[in-house]
Amino acid sequence: MKLMKKNDLFKFDLNQCRRDKFIGIKVARFLLGLAAIGLASDICAQTVPLEPSAFTEYVATAVRREVGDTVVSARAPLHLSIGELDGQLDRILAYCRSNSAECDGQVQQFAKAAGDIVREKNAPIDPTAVQLVVRSDAYVQRMQASLGTNAPQLQARPLVAGLMVVAILDTPRAIRPLTERDLKKLGKSQDDLFALAAINLTNSLQPLSESAKPVAAGQIGYTKPSFGEVGRVTLPAQWTSLAQAQHGELIIALPTTDQVLYISESTDVARDALRALSRKLASHSSAALAPDTLLKWTAEGWETLK
Repeated sequence: MKLMKKNDLFKFDLNQCRRDKFIGIKVARFLLGLAAIGLASDICAQTVPLEPSAFTEYVATAVRREVGDTVVSARAPLHLSIGELDGQLDRILAYCRSNSAECDGQVQQFAKAAGDIVREKNAPIDPTAVQLVVRSDAYVQRMQASLGTNAPQLQARPLVAGLMVVAILDTPRAIRPLTERDLKKLGKSQDDLFALAAINLTNSLQPLSESAKPVAAGQIGYTKPSFGEVGRVTLPAQWTSLAQAQHGELIIALPTTDQVLYISESTDVARDALRALSRKLASHSSAALAPDTLLKWTAEGWETLK
């Protein structure tokens, strides 16, 4: 399970929590917390076992201290079940084998981050924090599978072929996908949830005219890097003014989860150039989205171009 970064939504690999912002989970320094309850010296003195099964149980013990009554169990060596979450420990074990002096600290960071995620999932939902993002359908399917066979369904709807609109909870500490269980917490239907998210997204965005200027033939425009700007694609009406300023021609590409590229002409040369740039940006990003997909704006919504 990554802690989610805003541009790498729904990855729950907690092993990389040291690098995460927020944007994911803001992890407090573990040793300071331990000192406050008088356990730091005892834990630091322990030797972390590096055999997979023993290591898994060692991490499970650390996680249990952080997650309260949430059930933590070893589904297999290097695979933890933390309530509804899955934790893969292969990367953290590899880190420990090459950085033994820092191993326990990394384990404790993992445990603290797991506790933060569980508390976030169990906390009341702030309706103003519900937002929309765009992800590939394959990505959503993988994330659903990672939650387990009996997990509640993620709240996602098709945007165009290959892309999904996903409802998320965006808080100062974390971003996570919303599920059927969250509908009950909010007391809303799925239609109500997506309507609420669309309103919140609209309110959070600056006018499109401030982040995307009209371009002439032979030019490629781009929005300011922001996962919210890609989320704006879920609201086709927001793009009307830009399309009109470009004489009704607006074709976009979504190379990454935080970038929108666009052109004002539909010639083969222009489309090939847009797709080539989209692929290049995606190849240099850890948050590639749909670099080969081009969408044409119409008054009825987005149309996928071949």
